[in-house]
Parts: sequence; structure tokens; C-alpha cells
Amino acid sequence: AQKVVDRYRDERDMLTVSSSTVKFNILYANVETLRPAIYSNVPSPDVRRRFSQADPVGRVASDVLQKGLSFGSEKDLGPTLSGCVQDYTLPGFATARVKYVPKFGDGDEILDESCPSEHVGWDTFAMSRSRSWERVWWVAFREDLTKDEFVDAFGEKAADAASFAYSEEKDKGFDGEEGNGRARVWEVWDKRARERFFVAEGGKGFVKDPEPDPL
Repeated sequence: AQKVVDRYRDERDMLTVSSSTVKFNILYANVETLRPAIYSNVPSPDVRRRFSQADPVGRVASDVLQKGLSFGSEKDLGPTLSGCVQDYTLPGFATARVKYVPKFGDGDEILDESCPSEHVGWDTFAMSRSRSWERVWWVAFREDLTKDEFVDAFGEKAADAASFAYSEEKDKGFDGEEGNGRARVWEVWDKRARERFFVAEGGKGFVKDPEPDPL
């Protein structure tokens, strides 16, 4: 997948490339032609009553749901789908996720709720090997966190057991100087145990102990 992305970007030093090796990047041209054909605009929600009957309550409810979906999709769905199309046309694997983000007031009172969508890069997603999505029993999402971001999310004690030697610039793994890089953290959702937990590459044990599925 990374080789395909590199070929698409065609990031070469043209000063060192002879005229006999200069090639037309047809992969880039093909992808730029396919992308608008696969996706151009955010889809328009269409909510209607299943049976066309004299049902004023159902008609108004359908109208409210349709307007709510239209507003929600216009807010963040466009960039999410654009990123998915890019991954679909290059590595051939695209992933998106929807998050539930509540805002609490005093105690357990919920002041606001939102469900933003986000594109998940092909190299930041992992799942169990299965022939169908229904049989996938775990999925994981990766984040590269600085030490300050890590401490804010998981605390000082977890940071002491994690490795911050990942070099983001070279992207060659844990070859950076310890403490000056980032920690690669995986958020794992276990379908069988109905739990979520966090682990870090190069670290020891759980970054955050398994917790019951928050959703």
C-alpha cells in the first residue's frame, strides 16, 4: 500500500533523474479521474414514511429527521468521504468511524451530544482476519501521541511505561531518541469480551486497563 501511495505522489528528485527515465505518472491521472466519478457531493438524506397514509405525525417526524441528517452530514461528512475515496482508489481499503461525544454538566447530566465522523487512514486501522465483517471480533485504531498528549489522556504513570522513541519524520519505527519522539497507541475494541483497552507499541502492559464497552 505504501508503494502505491509513493508512486501516486511521484516524489522524486528531478535533478538526479536523467531524461531517459522521466515517466508520465499515469497512476495520478487515473486516480484524479476516478475520484469525482466515485464521489462528488455529500449525499442528500431522504426520509419518508414507509406507507403513504394520512399520518401527520409521521410526516412531520420524517421532515425533522431529514433536516437533522442534512445538517449533520454537511458538517463533517464531506472531508470524511473524500479521505475514504482517496484510500479506496490507492491502497484499495477505506475506513471511517463515527464517534459518540457527550458533554456532561454537574454530575451525570448530559448537556450536549454529538456524533462526528472521521476518516481513518489505511495504515492506522487493524482488525481480525475474517471473511466477512460480521465475523470480525476486534478492531483497533492508532494514534501517534506526544508525551504531553499521552499524559493528558492516560496520566503520568502510564507514560513511564510507554516508549516515546517513534520517529514520525522518517517513519522507520522506533529508531528515534527515547523521549523525543511519539508513542504509538492502539485503541482496541474487543467484540467478544465487549471491552475496550489501549496498548502502546514498545510499551509494557496496558496503557489503560480494559473497560466495559462505553457504547
